[in-house]
Amino acid sequence: MIIKWGSYSHETSGADLSVTRTPVTSETGDRVGYRETWTIKGMITGTSISDLTTKINALETAYATNAQDLKLVLDDGSTDTAHQMLTASTIGGTKVVAGPTFAESEGEYVTWRKYEIQVEGYFETASPALLAYSESVTIEEGQPEKAFIKTLTGFPQEQITAQKTTHTASQSGTAIGRADFPTPPSPIWPAKISGKLRVTRTGPKRIGPIGSPNLTEYGISWDYPFESATPLSGSPHVG
Repeated sequence: MIIKWGSYSHETSGADLSVTRTPVTSETGDRVGYRETWTIKGMITGTSISDLTTKINALETAYATNAQDLKLVLDDGSTDTAHQMLTASTIGGTKVVAGPTFAESEGEYVTWRKYEIQVEGYFETASPALLAYSESVTIEEGQPEKAFIKTLTGFPQEQITAQKTTHTASQSGTAIGRADFPTPPSPIWPAKISGKLRVTRTGPKRIGPIGSPNLTEYGISWDYPFESATPLSGSPHVG
């Protein structure tokens, strides 16, 4: 078997490969994809120290660039196996996340050199429009309004200046969309709006190499104020 990274080929049967997949879930609890990690542990062999140096430089040059196809192929160098990490199939491209690192042990760098490399890719298996959602509602009930009158001697005198005051509330929250900005929810008490409705958009987040990015995580937040002469009652939206 041969491991290929882009146009670079490892030595035939010269590396051990382990592939792990870690599920990825959104904040809403939905499984949206998985992160696949290839760990390559191999040995470069050479006829001399100079030959080893040339091959080590070629390995480091190859893995200095992200967004390459990573494949395990048969010994003919062209027949694909089931193990493939194609950069076009990932979100943000394949990435070298560790290495090449080289082990130190007796006999190294004479006719062989051990190395280890990790490459990672994120694959999306579901496309939920909403990645996260949270809203809160705060209600302040109107209470009698009091004033305290200072006296020349003795304690201040308490006086009720208004038996009833207005009831106030605020509705605020945040949401994150996968491929576009989510639509903010409607005001819970549209007839009781007091002041300006504030909506803020942030992002999106860029994932991937410069020049061909994937855009995701479009954020939005909102804050609505309310005031009413009568009590307000309501609960936040659940997304």
